[in-house]
Amino acid sequence: MKKILVTGANGFLGKKICKIFAQKGFEVIRTDNFAQSNQLALDATKKEKVSELIKAQKPFAVIHCAAITDVDWCEENRGKTFEVNVVGTENVSIACRETGAKMVFISTDYVFDGKKSSKYKETDKPNPLSIYAESKLEAEKIVEKETDDFLILRTSSIYGFNDKSDKQTFPKFVIENLSKGKEITCFTDQSSNPALTDDVALALAALLEKKQKGIFHATGLENLTRLEFAKKTAKAFGLDQSLIKPGTWAQAGHKAMRPKKLNMDISKLNSLGINMSDAMHGLLKMKAQMQVN
Repeated sequence: MKKILVTGANGFLGKKICKIFAQKGFEVIRTDNFAQSNQLALDATKKEKVSELIKAQKPFAVIHCAAITDVDWCEENRGKTFEVNVVGTENVSIACRETGAKMVFISTDYVFDGKKSSKYKETDKPNPLSIYAESKLEAEKIVEKETDDFLILRTSSIYGFNDKSDKQTFPKFVIENLSKGKEITCFTDQSSNPALTDDVALALAALLEKKQKGIFHATGLENLTRLEFAKKTAKAFGLDQSLIKPGTWAQAGHKAMRPKKLNMDISKLNSLGINMSDAMHGLLKMKAQMQVN
């Protein structure tokens, strides 16, 4: 049984990765800043603690999910953002190199500026527009510099379901408001390829099993505006689409810049027989999981 160590195990994606890897027969060591009963406490910004724990556990791979992901908060808190997202990643990378563990880093499509008319490939030059995106790109560079055996997974607008304590994802926002009969305004001028958490976790497991290295894009199949994604969410959950109104990013008053159109090429992933869901299939899977729980 291969052992993996997950940082940020209480996070939205971290929870799903822990669950799916356990189902696949991996021994999962769950770590988090705020450790629960079945977890180990780990603050990735503490270099010695990171080194001690990874050396003691001797995992086959470390999946580094711990990060600050609130894009607007990051814009006003550069120091803390870089401490967690960059220094934390550097500490984990060094510990992986020292112990021979594979370093797996969860990154983002936001490393690009969204100005390319065609799909973004892994080899395209990044150009981050926000502090959050800068921190993730800097962390990517550190992973490549400090480790030889690494995976960097760039994902996008992740959604899905773990439990009722999940953070506010976009579909959750849509469902909660439409269920109460409230109107919502969704952008027509910002698009991405929303990725189901289950797909991201399964893709990662497959990449590890296939002994892959390097950068991979792991996003959903479809490039959708927020308005289009909201309407698909409403359809999947049987909610009133007429409550969804069009709006623009400029009207929202966000502090941080966002890329306008991020259409990610996942052909590198597909070439290995790893597939991602379109939005409707992903949303219906999310719905089924919510009904069970």
